[in-house]
Amino acid sequence: MMSDVQFLAHPPPELGDHAIYLYRKTSWALKARVRKCILTFAQDRNWIVLPQEAGFNASTVFDDVLFARDLGQKDACLPASEDLKRSLLDLAAGVLDRHVFLMVPADHPIVGTDAWECAISATNVTYIEEPIVTRATIAGVLNQLATISDLRELSQLVRSRTFIDHFSRFVPEDGCTISDISMEIDRYVLLPTARAASQLPLRSSGMRRPTFNTTLRQFVDRRDEAALMAVLNHIDELCFLEMMDRSNVLARLHSTTAAMVGGRDRRYKNRDLASWTYIAWGMFVLSCDWSEERGHRRGGLFVAFERICREFMSVDDPQAWLQETDRWQRIASEIARPANPEPDKVERARLDLINALRERSAVLNASHRWLDCAGIVST
Repeated sequence: MMSDVQFLAHPPPELGDHAIYLYRKTSWALKARVRKCILTFAQDRNWIVLPQEAGFNASTVFDDVLFARDLGQKDACLPASEDLKRSLLDLAAGVLDRHVFLMVPADHPIVGTDAWECAISATNVTYIEEPIVTRATIAGVLNQLATISDLRELSQLVRSRTFIDHFSRFVPEDGCTISDISMEIDRYVLLPTARAASQLPLRSSGMRRPTFNTTLRQFVDRRDEAALMAVLNHIDELCFLEMMDRSNVLARLHSTTAAMVGGRDRRYKNRDLASWTYIAWGMFVLSCDWSEERGHRRGGLFVAFERICREFMSVDDPQAWLQETDRWQRIASEIARPANPEPDKVERARLDLINALRERSAVLNASHRWLDCAGIVST
């Protein structure tokens, strides 16, 4: 068995009669490259690749043919479960009259069966697997990625102890996928570009860092691209440079928004003039389904945050938007969700934001349909 990044970085001089590639369905960052490499190998040996509509056991007049299929594609012409098991056993026994290249998602029912184990352990099969990257393997994976990457800077970065230490902190205890690592490499390299785009000067070591409260409030007040880039950079630093836990970032976002909505930050005068703007922002934060982004780890939180920021920027009249939007449905279900008897920091911050929205709407004598339906107005 070899990993896909190892296979691409150091292709073996010869492959077996067959190849099987196990990929992660939430990742498959290198699947296209592995497929291209196998098909190039077949072409060099004058193997005829069967068309997609051909079945596993389709008759052919050619001697050397290749049956190549991705078992994760729902629209592909795939063999039935029992036929697949029988073919894998024939493949392991060396009695198939054709070459086989299967790309199999890790959650496919065939994975782990006796037929599967026989096939991947057969001497005539090249078995490739997309690995889970751990802190113990991250240095080797980065070196192999540098060999195959189009990013010229990567070959130099992997020699840097700072770079290696960054990724050692980035990888969670239970590991992550090659896709997670690839996205983090892009983010690491592109971060200086993102900072430049904000048109804000980089902080020197002697400059005081703006607080998250400050950058978030400036974005909500100004709602322009420069303020957006500043708050995105701040979230980016919390998630990726300081490696702050996802729950801590979410708790800080909710509590800061609650303070804005409730008018608790006394450093800002005339805060009531923009209360509808703050209520609208509070609704965006509260109605966002942050759980959808958990599969993407820290990067998913960043994407979700940028998405609600850009939606918020598109609102011209917050009070009119509150009357027209259908986000109250998501807010209602969020408020109706039973409270955890032992709330964590995110839950406590979420409840704080709900209470701030109730208090602010009561101060403004808010009674329009949106807030009533959402269940936010106190009775």
